[in-house]
Amino acid sequence: LGASQTAKSRFAFDPFGFEDNEALAAIWEKAYLLPLFGPGLLAAAYLVGQLLGVSLSLPSLPEFTLPGGVEIPFMFGIPKLLGFLAGQGMKLTFDIWNFICPLIGLGDARLMYWK
Repeated sequence: LGASQTAKSRFAFDPFGFEDNEALAAIWEKAYLLPLFGPGLLAAAYLVGQLLGVSLSLPSLPEFTLPGGVEIPFMFGIPKLLGFLAGQGMKLTFDIWNFICPLIGLGDARLMYWK
């Protein structure tokens, strides 16, 4: 088939117009490296800080009191709630996709939770 004569962009998706600037284009081409290596670099920075004696501790966080008088510590209650809601949201998204998939002719694209 050959290369398209009408397509002049070197990126399939360039919402910010980075193709015009070579430095920005190089960053856009390697953007996948940030989520790939970012967590490891943050962990390494934390360990180096600990070895050098730099404390990166969090300040004490507040507790939330529910109307029934139940206290929920921030570090235990809120992240667990957010994690639960995120998991339920993803399951709902998968279920919607699995419902729509056969209707639009993508029967083989169903998401399987387990085999």
